[in-house]
Amino acid sequence: MYVECTLCFEDGTDICVPSSTGHVVLREGRRQWDEWIQFPVKFNEIPSKAKLCFTIYDVYSPTQRVVIGSSYLPLFGKKGRLKFGKYRIPLHPHKNVDEILNEDYSTKLYRDELAKVEKLEAYAKQTTGQINSIPKNSNISIYLNQFTQANNSDKPDKADKSGNSNINETTDIPSSTSNLSWLDKFTVTKKEQLREKKFNSSSLDTFLNIEIPTFDRRVVDFDYLATTSDELATSFCSGFTYFPNLPTPIPKKVKPTIPVPYSEDSDKDHFRFEIVSTKYQFIDDPEAKQTNLAEEKHLKLSINLSSGLIDTNLKPNAIETRKIQKVLEYPPLHEMPTEDKSLLWRYRYYLRSNKRALTKFLRCVDWNYLAQKKEAEKLIPQWDKIDTVDALELLSRLFKNVKAVRDYAVDILRKADDAAILDVLLQLVQALRYEIEVSSVKLHESELALFLLDRASVNFNVANNLNWYLAVETEDPKYGEHFLEMRHKFFIHLKKNSPLFLEKLIRQGRMVETLSKIGSYMKGLKLSRPEKITIFKKILSAKGEIPNIQFDSKEQYTWTEIFLSNISKNYPEEPLPLPLNPEVKVNGIFAEDSTIFKSAQSPLMIPFSDLNGAKYSVIVKNGDDLRQDQLVMQLILLMDKLLKNNGLDLKLTPYSVLAFSPSFGCLECVPNCSALAQVIDKGDIRGWLRKNNTEDEDYHTACQNFVKSCAGYCVITYILGIGDRHLDNVLITAQGLMFHIDFGFIMGRDPKPFPPPMKLCKEMVEGMGGSKSEGYIKFKELCVTAYNILRKSAHLILNMFILMIDANIRDLEHGAGMDPIRNIMKVQEKFKLDLNDQEANVYMQSIINESEKALFPQLMENIHRWAQYWRS
Repeated sequence: MYVECTLCFEDGTDICVPSSTGHVVLREGRRQWDEWIQFPVKFNEIPSKAKLCFTIYDVYSPTQRVVIGSSYLPLFGKKGRLKFGKYRIPLHPHKNVDEILNEDYSTKLYRDELAKVEKLEAYAKQTTGQINSIPKNSNISIYLNQFTQANNSDKPDKADKSGNSNINETTDIPSSTSNLSWLDKFTVTKKEQLREKKFNSSSLDTFLNIEIPTFDRRVVDFDYLATTSDELATSFCSGFTYFPNLPTPIPKKVKPTIPVPYSEDSDKDHFRFEIVSTKYQFIDDPEAKQTNLAEEKHLKLSINLSSGLIDTNLKPNAIETRKIQKVLEYPPLHEMPTEDKSLLWRYRYYLRSNKRALTKFLRCVDWNYLAQKKEAEKLIPQWDKIDTVDALELLSRLFKNVKAVRDYAVDILRKADDAAILDVLLQLVQALRYEIEVSSVKLHESELALFLLDRASVNFNVANNLNWYLAVETEDPKYGEHFLEMRHKFFIHLKKNSPLFLEKLIRQGRMVETLSKIGSYMKGLKLSRPEKITIFKKILSAKGEIPNIQFDSKEQYTWTEIFLSNISKNYPEEPLPLPLNPEVKVNGIFAEDSTIFKSAQSPLMIPFSDLNGAKYSVIVKNGDDLRQDQLVMQLILLMDKLLKNNGLDLKLTPYSVLAFSPSFGCLECVPNCSALAQVIDKGDIRGWLRKNNTEDEDYHTACQNFVKSCAGYCVITYILGIGDRHLDNVLITAQGLMFHIDFGFIMGRDPKPFPPPMKLCKEMVEGMGGSKSEGYIKFKELCVTAYNILRKSAHLILNMFILMIDANIRDLEHGAGMDPIRNIMKVQEKFKLDLNDQEANVYMQSIINESEKALFPQLMENIHRWAQYWRS
């Protein structure tokens, strides 16, 4: 004979595979198992109305078994509490569980009336000082003790006829000191009557004794709490936790949800899909982001003890050396635990010769604690000089108001050349917002501000970019006035040290103001697009004052004054350096080749004329925030340099983007290119390349360029989490150079459901020659190589993102109440810094293989989702 125990839903459907006990024989009218039954289900996965179902079988032959009886027990009570302790449950003879589930049966048979009497009895005992202790259990499974078949001799006496009762039943009647004899008499009499009534009226004379584990605290179902507590207004998905300490619930069973279209106010032409479920309710945990006071105190004590008697020659042992090496490998966003901070502090003198350890050591210091601050400031000059990459981390908000650290970082930057400074100038301008607070708005005391002014006074490219980066930040709602003051001091500094630079910047300002007014004017016209283009060409070809445009300033400028004339007569006429690319000097416009694109914002395409008479086309956007595109293109340009420095040229096309304000900017227009959608409409990519490259050598070079550029952009878009990829925002030139445009969704955001992990479509693979071609094999090799090269510079890329946290980049701040650091951690996760190069190769191959599986096996379910992604 054995017992089969099953965890079931309310309707009797099995939640998991049934579990059985061993076989036992009859002894003195009892069958005793003494076994624990365990189920492969976590507590937070159990539904609120789950039941424990028991069926006892007797075996007559190896292939035949007979049902002796069955019963069930709901796991949760009426108040949503998980049941615990010992139970005696009646068995239904010769019935399966399915037969009794629909009957009006409960294991709490007659218990409601009996419970009231037992509480009265307990109350009477308390009045005489007889209070029983309650046994506790710490087991984690269901304990099957025995089942008893009752007869006249086994019939429970008057003290034990509870039938189905909880031995651990407690009382909630308050104690009293009065002796109420009348209540004692009434209680005992009434209780005996109920016991006799229950036992005699029950036709069930077979019972199963079981035990459910007991926890230190009450275990409560969240479904019950969600419907009864004022703090939990709506339902959670089922799960349970210890009460009263209520953590955020772990969702268990979520019904299939439907993607709901969502339109963003900033772009009415786009729709994105979000998975919506009413089963979720978020609770703010006020302690979630707070430091552990015990760990913080321990760190202070350990640091203070090691600061008392300093052994400058103290060295770590082999185990500690390995721990230190592991700490130094942490990425910038890794939060160091207390023991790691204590370890670095203890061996700070030993680590002075390791330049990689400085940033980690400085993050261990409590800068509000004077003793630690003085010790750290003393050690900084003794440390080996760090690299520019680490200097960027020291300028982030992690070291806000720490002047000694920030000044040291600026000293490191002074050794970098202008090209390196230009690569990170956007981030250095953002770092000024933390520098401003250090100097209490006295910018002349800021080493970073003075450093930028000095560099800008000797290099016009630095001056050009610094001017427009500051111009955008003057409209920042919090720090706008401070950046306005910084820009004013910048102009004063140029007037004193480089007046010709100032002349050029003022002329650029005239052009930008003019283009902004033209853009607003054209956007406001209620005419057809061809009529707008005619008026636009007329404005650009004006010889005298520009017609129909109202300027804020009293003086209106001609194109000649903008492009050639300096403000001061001390300087001869010279072409104007374009703000978008100061290396390009323009002296006019090809008005007849200008146009207006089809879009709600009516972008203007203006072809400027350079010194050689060549075209340099610029797209002017009025009403769009280009700061996010500007950041992405800066990173693509940087990654292109990193790849080339390692001997890998992937033929990327990083075009220039510059924001003049949060709603106005321009970008470079790449000539002789077409969208992949247009190319595919006329055939395929390889046919289009053959048409544009009739010579075999040119065609072969174009195909190689396509494979290389495809690999480069696939890896970069994967790392940066660029979304909203479709065949209209992927372009290709006649030379086979493929590149991406329009970076409205980054950091893993995507307006379409089920975005692919790598932005690789079927048409691209066919353009390489197919999935079995040499071109595609070369593509995968280039992806792996590029990925490992960029992983080596992950700290630089992550530090650049960290400095942009407060730069009002939309997708960095995306998420209600979400810390932007969490979005940057998505990029950090893409680098897989915990893997070595060989493991990273395997990982990147798996990403590519996943894309292959989603592209080619037509019978797979996900292929439909991917097809929808690329068709939309």
